[in-house]
Amino acid sequence: MNERELLLKDIDDISKQIEVVTRQIDNSDYNITGLIAHKTRHMDRRDMLETRKAELEAKLALLPAEEPEAGV
Repeated sequence: MNERELLLKDIDDISKQIEVVTRQIDNSDYNITGLIAHKTRHMDRRDMLETRKAELEAKLALLPAEEPEAGV
């Protein structure tokens, strides 16, 4: 192989490596996006549960105090 062929081969090898790394970057972006969406769903669920808990606690606070049971 002459110098020109060697350079062309090296350039081709590097181009292939760039393609692989670019796919890895794209996959990382996809995974990060998926993780963020997953975390957001969990956070939304937690917020909904915390809101429901606060509503129930407020409702409980409005109820009259219970009398202790006799004979206990």
